[in-house]
Amino acid sequence: MNNFAARIPLLRLLIPFIIGIIACYSFRISLHAGVFLALIGSCIFVLIAYKKLLKRSLSWRGFDGIIISFALFLSGCGICSLNLEESSSVSPGKQETNALLVTLLNDPIVKERSVKLFVEVTTQKDTQWNAAKEKMLVYLQRDPAAEKLNYGDELLMHSTPSEVEAPKNPDEFDYKSWLERKGVYQQVYSKSGEWKLISGDHGNFFKSQALDLRRYFLEKLKSYEFSPSAFGVAAALLLGASDHLDPGTIQSYSASGTLHVLSVSGMHVALVYIVLLKLLAPLERRTKLKWLSILLQLLFLWFYATLTGLCPSVLRSVTMLSVIIAGRAFNRNAHILNSLSASALILLLFDPLLIFDIGFQLSYLAVGGIVMLQPKLESLWEPDTNSFKGKILKHCWTLISVTLVAQVFTFPLGLYYFQQFPLYFILSNLVVIPLSTIVMYAGLFLLLVSPFLILAKPVAVLFAFLVELLNACVGSIEHLPNAVLHSAKWEK
Repeated sequence: MNNFAARIPLLRLLIPFIIGIIACYSFRISLHAGVFLALIGSCIFVLIAYKKLLKRSLSWRGFDGIIISFALFLSGCGICSLNLEESSSVSPGKQETNALLVTLLNDPIVKERSVKLFVEVTTQKDTQWNAAKEKMLVYLQRDPAAEKLNYGDELLMHSTPSEVEAPKNPDEFDYKSWLERKGVYQQVYSKSGEWKLISGDHGNFFKSQALDLRRYFLEKLKSYEFSPSAFGVAAALLLGASDHLDPGTIQSYSASGTLHVLSVSGMHVALVYIVLLKLLAPLERRTKLKWLSILLQLLFLWFYATLTGLCPSVLRSVTMLSVIIAGRAFNRNAHILNSLSASALILLLFDPLLIFDIGFQLSYLAVGGIVMLQPKLESLWEPDTNSFKGKILKHCWTLISVTLVAQVFTFPLGLYYFQQFPLYFILSNLVVIPLSTIVMYAGLFLLLVSPFLILAKPVAVLFAFLVELLNACVGSIEHLPNAVLHSAKWEK
């Protein structure tokens, strides 16, 4: 047990750090930067003086452990407090003018009657522009000009923003709090004549190039004339563009307990990574080729992140897995949970409020569960791999064990947030996860060969068939008797 604890030191750092973030956010603890540094410095001074007096090495036990944990708790509190102060510096209701200069922070999402934008605001005051560094939701009346906007475009709007409304139903998802954790306090609606495009290309160069690549491949997918439901699933699964999904498809996947398949997150990237690792296993066994395997893994992950336009959920997942891969490469004795903790610590240092993000929670629960229990579950049955059939069974059993463990670790959160329990989640995931993984690899292959029309057309036909098969499987499970139990049924 002591040996295992020694292999996961960063997990022990992470736990009090997270507790500090949660405590600061829950109780709105305010730590001035000077007070925060003084408290941390005092903890370090006490610990050093204590060690020098007793002339002993540092350990996690007794007084050492208390001081270290307290310092980490204060670190979590301090970083969260600084983040909250920065967000609250632009509080709701400060906009005193209806003239807004905004810059798009992402590509627009086209809805039925409007175009949704996520922007950073510069306000106009006394005819001078002042950087407000405020994020805001903007809804433009849908028209051709609004649909053509891109990341980095700068708009001048003549509309007055309003505060995001709190949910009226206590059991309803608190969209206002969710936005506040992302630094968004206000929203604005603007009709066609109330805004105009000033200029473009104000965004980050790398993100701009990644979004251009995603737009290019979205147009490629549209050119194959898939059915609307197939295109929506393909765009969400391959490129993280979930805004193309129709409500019926979302309902089907939700009712079958497989909605996570359409949201590219840590769980999804981890499932694909497990398969990739199996394929590269022959390289892992040779010392000289191991670094080639690591390079291929990193290239694949970051290429996929670029394909999705560097969307936040994928970036988190890829960062998490990149740290795990680096940990395996440079420290063979370190436990994978240590690398997982390191990635979480890095992400939370930059954005402590990520701990409240549903995608972040699901990603780390899924990957943590896979790391801890999947090998043990897989070892319960060892098919004979001397035959081709045995090798196929081995790979299938790997996928099944990954699916079961990931679902067991994540479904309580899904139950809490979405207040529904899909009764056939094991059946649906055993079918959908392997099939969606095949669909994903087929789709990535289609995107790679898309410049070559002769090869791309037959691959597109096969890919369309696989996506339609995936949707049909999900739809069949959705229509089984009592497929979903809602919270109202439990209360009765």
